[in-house]
Amino acid sequence: MDSSTTDRLAGDFVKFFYGALNAPVLMPGAPSDLGPGHFSPDCSLTITRNDANTNQVTIDDYCGNESAFRELQAIVRDDDVLLCSKSFTATCSEPGVEVVVQGDVYTSRTNLAVASFVQTFRLVFIAETDSWVINCCDVKFSST
Repeated sequence: MDSSTTDRLAGDFVKFFYGALNAPVLMPGAPSDLGPGHFSPDCSLTITRNDANTNQVTIDDYCGNESAFRELQAIVRDDDVLLCSKSFTATCSEPGVEVVVQGDVYTSRTNLAVASFVQTFRLVFIAETDSWVINCCDVKFSST
């Protein structure tokens, strides 16, 4: 896969993922286009939170498409925040594409930035369904 195709795939993915992830906060009651089917069955998710005020770091690991989806959805829904991407890079890697996204976390009510994040995805192509899925996801939050 050439770099322009990789960049286009990553750009489309970033737009879809954050739009769908934030949709339940932006439009309560509306269904999200994002679901467990967008994650591979053996997907791994690591969530790292770094609290600048206390210097406390917490790391949570999850395995499986249901757990990964549920935990990412819970971040925006339970904390009533929006994850907004600012920039991304993409590289071809075995066995797919790695997408690294930098962004900010905003409260949905006051629209104030409360944290920043770096989220890394490994996307893999599934020939049987002719689709890309998230195989691995690491997200690191740092409070502001």
